[in-house]
Amino acid sequence: MSRMKRHLLVCCTSALLTLIVSAPVFAVDVDVSKIIGELNRTRSVVGDHKSYPAIFDAYLDLDAPPVPMGQDFNHLVIHPGMAQWDVVSGWAESNPSLAEAILASKDTTLFGLPYGETDIESRFREADLFAEIGRNDDLSLVSFPYLDAIDAISAYACAESYRLLEAGEIEAGYDLALAQIFFLRQCCDREFLDEQFYSINLLGEFLDNLRDMFWVYMDETPGEVFADMAMNRLPFIQVDRSRLFMAEGDRIVAEALLKQVFNAEGFPDPDRFDIERNVTAHIAFGRGLHFCLGANLARREARVALELLLPLLDRVELRSDPVEPVPSFFLRGPKKLQLEVVR
Repeated sequence: MSRMKRHLLVCCTSALLTLIVSAPVFAVDVDVSKIIGELNRTRSVVGDHKSYPAIFDAYLDLDAPPVPMGQDFNHLVIHPGMAQWDVVSGWAESNPSLAEAILASKDTTLFGLPYGETDIESRFREADLFAEIGRNDDLSLVSFPYLDAIDAISAYACAESYRLLEAGEIEAGYDLALAQIFFLRQCCDREFLDEQFYSINLLGEFLDNLRDMFWVYMDETPGEVFADMAMNRLPFIQVDRSRLFMAEGDRIVAEALLKQVFNAEGFPDPDRFDIERNVTAHIAFGRGLHFCLGANLARREARVALELLLPLLDRVELRSDPVEPVPSFFLRGPKKLQLEVVR
């Protein structure tokens, strides 16, 4: 390579190094375990009287439903007039431990399922009874596989409530239906909107079921049972919007993702060199009173150098991997940049 070409390459590289320097703050590496820890300090998780352990234990012992869960079998379609009611009724009767766990949840104060996979019992984790936060340390991957179990539990509660009512055990049937409603109300106070919306929909649908039970078994239900439910039980479900918790989980994760994607100056993906990035707020040439007087000349030199050099080359490949940044609190750029010129 001639001396002139080498000089142009040095000028070009120097200009690029100058222009790469931008905002002084790097993007924040987010520790997913710390985010999960913050989620597990929220009021929907912290407490001593939680319903999820007993209910999930009973769910794990639940026999498989006679029909796979889905559109053809759920709490919306289960009733004594359905096809295969005898089979469904028998399934409900043969699993009394889940009914006992649902009834016991009335004496708890919160659902209380921890977020993440590390703070829950292994038997629940192995059965997908958990709230997944940051799969493979990617905080954008959040899911709630435990909600499938809430669906199955609601289907069972509906079937067993109807079975009891059909058998003339009126108070027992209403007790179970109301206990399931109180349990679903606990689930409405989770920390993510996906959890809240899912549980709120289930709660509304199960209240529809209760209304239907009132209508169908009105003649068999003593007046004092209706009065007790109307005065002493249903008012304490607290389903109005003013009593729902704010979904703090979405805020916590969103703030962490923003820190992960943007640096403090708002530059997306700041550690990636993007020649097409349209950023004018960098401080490569200083700022304010300290703005470089030669900034326009430096830009011109870089442009001229690139226009003269690039037509002479096939490509320029980066050979510095990884690129080591300059240890500085006010400048940003690589300490050295090894390039291979291919003609």
